[in-house]
Amino acid sequence: MPWITSKDMKAAELYGSQIELAPLGAAETGTVPAGSVLMVVRSGILRRLLPVAINRVETTINQDLKAMTPFRGGFSEWLLTCFSAWDKRIRDTYHKDGTTVDSIEFDSMLTMLLPVPPLAEQRRIVERVEELFNLLD
Repeated sequence: MPWITSKDMKAAELYGSQIELAPLGAAETGTVPAGSVLMVVRSGILRRLLPVAINRVETTINQDLKAMTPFRGGFSEWLLTCFSAWDKRIRDTYHKDGTTVDSIEFDSMLTMLLPVPPLAEQRRIVERVEELFNLLD
């Protein structure tokens, strides 16, 4: 079972990790369903960017990440787009200085209001953003 850490959060979609947990370890840690949005909430990287990704396989995560599992299919891509677009705003607003590493006040961040257009409009926006990013590659 993949065990996602901040080192794995380098792509928008994750299909595995550098470290795998044995079944017993995964059972004791708890698993995150595929299609969840993962966010790094404790790491030195938060000084520069907010790593977010969608896990495409069931996984486990370490203590430096949080997972959000939408109840509605297709909403993960919208959340990923919003969090990516608001990277700096989230880091500035919910930043917490730590003695060793920076962190995001995740519980406070969950009170943030997000625009939620109808699902069809979300899909159109996400597809357009993906098209534009593909032009950069």
